[in-house]
Amino acid sequence: METVSKDNVSIKVVDYETRSIDEFGDASEVFHFEAREEAILCAKRMVEHGEEVAAVVEKHTRRYPSFLHKTPSVYQTIAVFGDPQALELGGWDV
Repeated sequence: METVSKDNVSIKVVDYETRSIDEFGDASEVFHFEAREEAILCAKRMVEHGEEVAAVVEKHTRRYPSFLHKTPSVYQTIAVFGDPQALELGGWDV
């Protein structure tokens, strides 16, 4: 999703990222989606089909130009799936 604001000089882009998590808590692949539901479904399928030990879905908000904003890029974890130990090792369970 993309929005334009501040007299058409600022752009806000929101997308959702699904990250595959290995047994050590490290992210190995990132998949990008426009819809929250698609990102969550992808993460669930990764874990249910045994493709990954765990998966995390994050909302990523970016604002351009960055100098106009206090926090130009923000990640917010919205869902986690899979092995609790792997998620804890990577700090994803917060």
